[in-house]
Amino acid sequence: MKYWMLALCFLCAPKLLAGHYEVNPDLSILNFATTKKQYVIEPATITALTGSLDKTGKFVANIDLKHLDTINPVRDNSLRTLFFDYDKYPKIEVAATISPDSLPKTGEIKVLKVAATLTIWNTSKPLELELLAANTGRSLMVSSRKAIVISAADYGIPAENLNKMAGTVGGIAIATSAPVNFQLVLDLKAD
Repeated sequence: MKYWMLALCFLCAPKLLAGHYEVNPDLSILNFATTKKQYVIEPATITALTGSLDKTGKFVANIDLKHLDTINPVRDNSLRTLFFDYDKYPKIEVAATISPDSLPKTGEIKVLKVAATLTIWNTSKPLELELLAANTGRSLMVSSRKAIVISAADYGIPAENLNKMAGTVGGIAIATSAPVNFQLVLDLKAD
């Protein structure tokens, strides 16, 4: 009886591995922090991320700025409309190709170094990511191993946008770069 069960597991395994992964928007999050007056840190989160990792290793994630949350509706609106220009550029995209052989096996945790492309304001730049990835068998859990520092100027966001945002809080200085961290849960889907 045990051999029959083992054979059934082996027959089912290729079907599970033949699937693709989709970002679970309820369990995934991106965090960043803005800095004003050199010392005041204001955290922000973006939830409801979407994306997928296909069988060939092509990964795409979309970050919808509609879900930006600083726990301050006025600040949320300033970031969306004055800084990011949400009506024109509502999403940020991350794309990468990850070798399927480099992914952790079920029950394993691995550090991955991935060359990615980050697109903000229709400007794409290469980005090196160091990730911590764990495989539960039904999901991949992936997080940034260290913060990624993103500079607005690198993506063509004009200093004027930051100045407009600063003007809403008395013209105080706001840093042009922000550290970013993320945690993604990608659920296995059968094809």
